[in-house]
Amino acid sequence: MSVLSNIDEYQRLSKDQLIDLAKLYGRLALTNDGLWFVSVENQAGTEEAIRQDEIVWGKYGKAEGRLLKKFLSLDVV
Repeated sequence: MSVLSNIDEYQRLSKDQLIDLAKLYGRLALTNDGLWFVSVENQAGTEEAIRQDEIVWGKYGKAEGRLLKKFLSLDVV
């Protein structure tokens, strides 16, 4: 499926369906993070998993902030 057809599929969804989809994507992201953490923890131990998690979430937070500011048309520092 091309990117354009994905956009068409989103446009066919109702507002409530889009809200539910956004919530689902959020839950999936948290599930993925939890699975990632457990995998690192099993391979390298809890301390290393926590260290790596802090690094990843630090980078993710900055990227997420930039994308949200753009999406919401915010011009804040």
